[in-house]
Amino acid sequence: MRARDIDSSTDTGQTDTDPDQSELFGEADSPGFARRSRVTDEPARNTGWRVAVAVLLPLLIVLVFLAQWPRLAVDPQWRPRLQSLCERIGCALPPWRELPALRLTSRDFRAHPSVPGALLVTAMFRNEAAFAQPWPLLEVSLSDLRGARIGTRRFGVEEYLGRAPESPTLLAGQSVQLVLELVDPAEETVAFSLDFR
Repeated sequence: MRARDIDSSTDTGQTDTDPDQSELFGEADSPGFARRSRVTDEPARNTGWRVAVAVLLPLLIVLVFLAQWPRLAVDPQWRPRLQSLCERIGCALPPWRELPALRLTSRDFRAHPSVPGALLVTAMFRNEAAFAQPWPLLEVSLSDLRGARIGTRRFGVEEYLGRAPESPTLLAGQSVQLVLELVDPAEETVAFSLDFR
């Protein structure tokens, strides 16, 4: 489709005196495809795009943030900020578990002094994370002289504490002592290991 040419004069020889047209179209010898036509609704169209971007961009940021929420909730740098945000807006963060931060500070394993055929396991561990975390499960494994596993069992917090904990979470820096009385599954039991799950 060929662009319309603008006549610079009428049949009577008079020139077009509209100053905007000369500014709008530039030089008279420019090719037709390079000439701009007036668009009366251009400001309205730009305003529509600006409104759409102003609404959709924050929405996109919120969606990306929500998609990354579980990962950010367990990040040591982001967790305190998210906790502060949740205190203000009333949301809840998923429990943050950092099992490597639970460190055994002492442990002992021996035949029970007063119950025949039983073992007494005592240990102390500490939460070295910078945050409170849910109480872990304690996994006790017994093995024989060759290192073969004889038995394994997991204990909940009330079992290894011997009572319900005072706090619903294991506080940052908190040390815990535990005592377990176990039935000796075999006479060959010579070693044990403790792991947190």
